[in-house]
Amino acid sequence: MTALRLDRGMIDEWLEFGFPDVAGLESFVSDQERIFDGALRFREATWADGELVVDLYDNAPEVVDDWEVTTQRSPFPYAQLRLQEHASLQILEERRVGVGVKAGSTRNGLIDGVELPIGHMSGWRVRRSQRGKGYARLLQMIPGPGVSWFPLINYWYVRSGNFASSWIDRVVEEFDDRPDDLGRTTQGLTATVTHVTPTRCETDPRIRLATVDDLKRCVELINHLTDGHDLVRPIDASHLRSHLDDPAWGMKPPFWAEVYSWGDFYVLEDDGQIVACAGLWDRGRHMRDVWVHQTTEETFTVDNTAVIDAGFAPGHADALGGLLCDFASRSVDVERTSMLVSLEFHPEVMNCLAHLDSTEESRALFSMPMMIPGLSFDPPTITKPFTDLAYW
Repeated sequence: MTALRLDRGMIDEWLEFGFPDVAGLESFVSDQERIFDGALRFREATWADGELVVDLYDNAPEVVDDWEVTTQRSPFPYAQLRLQEHASLQILEERRVGVGVKAGSTRNGLIDGVELPIGHMSGWRVRRSQRGKGYARLLQMIPGPGVSWFPLINYWYVRSGNFASSWIDRVVEEFDDRPDDLGRTTQGLTATVTHVTPTRCETDPRIRLATVDDLKRCVELINHLTDGHDLVRPIDASHLRSHLDDPAWGMKPPFWAEVYSWGDFYVLEDDGQIVACAGLWDRGRHMRDVWVHQTTEETFTVDNTAVIDAGFAPGHADALGGLLCDFASRSVDVERTSMLVSLEFHPEVMNCLAHLDSTEESRALFSMPMMIPGLSFDPPTITKPFTDLAYW
């Protein structure tokens, strides 16, 4: 009973509360013994794990209807997580071969005006050759990093037609069956982003790269755009600067992989006043989706840029539209298949892009409150989720 001795306090709490039941406790202990007593190991990924993580994602496709979708994360597998707050990536390995992985991050945010820590779950995968061995359950049961924040709400996105959604449905049913004080009602919503086709647009001379002196004004514009949304909070200049410093001050070592920095963030001025700002993250540099049809073997790749840190002044939606047209040109320069834009609740900006070809992509958005013994609250309801593309 090695696992039982290692976390006796938690086991005692469960026994006192009466949940999980005896069968659930036996399953938990059995899973823990697989990790502590066998060849399986679970740990936080390190700088030295780059090739292991890349290989794991390359060999862990999702099944979406008739397609296999492989999210490649190379050459730098941690690129997206660098844009997230308090992020972690944990790997399940067997004799130095990655068999499972889960990523997550936690940040302060607002839901219906309520301040609380929000967790984002992403990048959960099990190597294709190792499926059916219960590794998905192990990823679910293994605790997070000891220094991580504890979220009161978790949320995640699921592609439409994802075969793994049946596993998610079972998890939801399990949570709904818990005792009243630990029951978790999962809220299902839809998040929609737009794939804009990279297109040459006329250069607007009012557009320039941002400077440190511009950050205070840019923060005002960004907070105007996100005001009233859920899963986001007002930011300040230091937060935006950490994004653009990628994420720390000073020189970077030669091996440092560039993700998103000052050379990617622009402003548009009108009569000497900044009226729009946005950053263009070259997502496809380190992250792309390869789709392969399971019958015909037809293959195509989606590697895009993504608009983040966007904002505009009241009455100047057209200025942000003009900035995004410029980004459509820059997306041509880096040869991306599309430019991701997340302005679902801002049609006044999207109407400015009506002359560009585009398609919408919707994913299921699930959210679930965290309930444990001694922690019970009435979770607020998400009604207007903001989709930060750093978390998409």
